[in-house]
Amino acid sequence: MRFHCGRFDTNALSFDALPDLLVYRDLLVDLSRHLWLEDHKGRVRAPRRFDEAFPLFLRGVEPGSACAIIERDETDPDLAEYMDRAGDLVNVLVGAAGTDLCRHGTLPASAPAFPASLARHFNRFGRKLRSDEWVELQIREAAGPRYDASVRKRIALEYTGRYEEEIVLEGELGGVDLHRNRISIKTADGVIVDVPSCPAEVLESAVRLLRRLVQISVVAEFDRSGRRERVKEGRDIRAVNDEDSSDAAPLPEQFARLRRLPPGWLEPSTPALDSQGLGEFESFLESVVAAAECPLPFLYPTEDGGARAEWTLGPWEVALTADLTSGAVEFHATNVTADTQEQLSATVARPHDAERVALVLRRLASGGC
Repeated sequence: MRFHCGRFDTNALSFDALPDLLVYRDLLVDLSRHLWLEDHKGRVRAPRRFDEAFPLFLRGVEPGSACAIIERDETDPDLAEYMDRAGDLVNVLVGAAGTDLCRHGTLPASAPAFPASLARHFNRFGRKLRSDEWVELQIREAAGPRYDASVRKRIALEYTGRYEEEIVLEGELGGVDLHRNRISIKTADGVIVDVPSCPAEVLESAVRLLRRLVQISVVAEFDRSGRRERVKEGRDIRAVNDEDSSDAAPLPEQFARLRRLPPGWLEPSTPALDSQGLGEFESFLESVVAAAECPLPFLYPTEDGGARAEWTLGPWEVALTADLTSGAVEFHATNVTADTQEQLSATVARPHDAERVALVLRRLASGGC
């Protein structure tokens, strides 16, 4: 398999291409199993450990764009022919899909019969290829057909009627549902888009970015006309302009954002943050920051209806978490290099407690232990 142009002109294999190798392997194994069952009509299952009969290995990357050397260890010669046949069938299909690509909307008559149930692999194989990149599929060191984004789209449409693309949505992050692993954003045109199947790290980041302008990388499904039918899964999320500045916004602006969170901002039963409690915590935090002479923290809502201020001070990760109902505050700092911690409890109604917290913060910010 040889990757051409774009990111691969340096003769190096981008990490983004590694998932394509796994999908290609799954395609060959599943197709090999299908061919074996076609030859053994009385069987409903392939032999046990069928996948292990021809494991694939990435032996290296050779120059000449980026050529991934994939080799097969044949533990069962009787099954090896099915891997060869599967590779040949994929190449014939890809070659046929690349014929007169600009003039026809369907595959030519020369396209081979291919199990429609396995065509789903083509929605994932090469999904991250850019418009100027393509893959040459090689079997047994022979030159193979060109596989690019247009060929992938054409095969997917032919067998499934839809195709998938990874796109970026931008809008205000409005809600997070931890139980259903989904988030929602409102785009600039006012459309609310639900993003399901979000991994844990995306959900964790989303909780910190509520009511902010974000960009979400998603996998979306499109019909033949190019109309987006649905969003299938979320892949990554980041705040817009986060790359431009690592500084926290002024405290009044951050507290205003927390006050705008509506009931149900996290889950249907999650209440809005207590306004009076936010005001008391804001006054307490302003006193702490002024006395400690430290950078501004980043503010986040907590799942239980509280608020948390966070700092990174050299090796120290610091959190100041407030119970907005009782006014109790918990200070916790962890030195990630020395594996040491500092903790103390305080109350927002006590000015002396703000001084205690500020004293510790000032010491940590100045490099003290």
